[in-house]
Amino acid sequence: MIFEEPDGATPLDPDEIAGLKFGHVATRGELDELEQANITQGLQWLGRRRGGDILTDEFVRRLHKRLFGEVWEWAGTYRLREKNIGIDPFQISVQLRVLLDDARYWAGNGTYAPLEAAARFHHRMVQIHPLPSFATLAIATMQLSLTGPSRQHAAFFDWPRPIERVLATSLGGATN
Repeated sequence: MIFEEPDGATPLDPDEIAGLKFGHVATRGELDELEQANITQGLQWLGRRRGGDILTDEFVRRLHKRLFGEVWEWAGTYRLREKNIGIDPFQISVQLRVLLDDARYWAGNGTYAPLEAAARFHHRMVQIHPLPSFATLAIATMQLSLTGPSRQHAAFFDWPRPIERVLATSLGGATN
């Protein structure tokens, strides 16, 4: 199963494709439907989750597994190959830890206004691109997981939330 990637998509390599849990998938559209269903489940899990530090490597990988684990065997594991985006795979764990530690510092010390902190977090996460299929949605989801009232570091990511409406739509709800 090799299909044409949409414009701007990070191409899947043969090893990643081999990790697909569904052998019947023949088109990118079918794959997108499966991933969307899994993402919806992952967002529901995230909505039920309470407490705990989300600025950890463990949380990043757990979130990825919740968003993609029903579709991909490799969900929740760092990418192992170079891509058209992201740093060398051997640097991922170190650079992700640096980013998460920086974000914790920013939150604890009010280093940046929330919108700027969110933009910096997003930008660096895209630069690192730690996980296969770690799309903007997954990064935005991690940002939003910081915004709930019971979330540690919530004030840090209290930014205007237009993406939250998109995510809420996936859950069948709506936000103001």
